[in-house]
Amino acid sequence: MLSKKFAYALRGLTYIALHGSIEKKISLQELSDGIDVPHFFLGKIMQELVRNEIVSSVKGPGGGFWIEDSAMNRSAFEILKMIDPKVVASNCLMGKKNCDHDRPCPLHAEYVACRNTLFDSLKETTLFNLAGKVEAGELFLDEKNNSKICTL
Repeated sequence: MLSKKFAYALRGLTYIALHGSIEKKISLQELSDGIDVPHFFLGKIMQELVRNEIVSSVKGPGGGFWIEDSAMNRSAFEILKMIDPKVVASNCLMGKKNCDHDRPCPLHAEYVACRNTLFDSLKETTLFNLAGKVEAGELFLDEKNNSKICTL
């Protein structure tokens, strides 16, 4: 249901929140290596996050990404809406175009309940929360150094 693009965006944002600042910008190469995500795919995701003012960036030597304090309160749901809006707008797990409360597909009720629970959780989860849980050792960003991977 959720795309790799969204997972990579959250992992990248969490990494930047933990390791970056205006004084210590995170290069795309460091980010790619740090979360074990393909460099070129991650670059496109980061461009989208910069355009949507979730992260800030500077090009050139000493450049890279960082997250302003104000963006740390952005929710995972806001990131999902930017990165993968079709998931948010999706009304039918079975792909029916006219699936709704009046003409439900066989899985409509179950899907709506599951989707709403997931979306509520993502609305409550901020970048600040994710970074704090990784820093506390409750979640992990990579498989190389830890036993778990945080993909949400």
